[in-house]
Amino acid sequence: MNENTNPVTISNLKITKKKDAELLVDGSIQGKHLGVSTIEVANIKFGAIKGTHIQAEAIEGTHLKVDDGMINKLMANEGFIDNLFSKNAFINNLKKLLKSIQRD
Repeated sequence: MNENTNPVTISNLKITKKKDAELLVDGSIQGKHLGVSTIEVANIKFGAIKGTHIQAEAIEGTHLKVDDGMINKLMANEGFIDNLFSKNAFINNLKKLLKSIQRD
């Protein structure tokens, strides 16, 4: 016996058959925590979802709560689009003016 080890007593030892890891079909998985890299489903029913980043093509709902950051981003985008239209209108007017000057 190694001088750095102590004797160990084991009692109530139970030996069971190893699980075969078959795929659950028409069954359920229940637990408090589930660790996976990807979940693919057609429909999910849940009470809440938490995440740092959620990517979606569309989010639909009866109620949508947004913060000031999202409102500011929408307003900034609207201002940018307005600015583009203003510049486009200015350029069109300038082109008309140049054409009229060239005709004279």
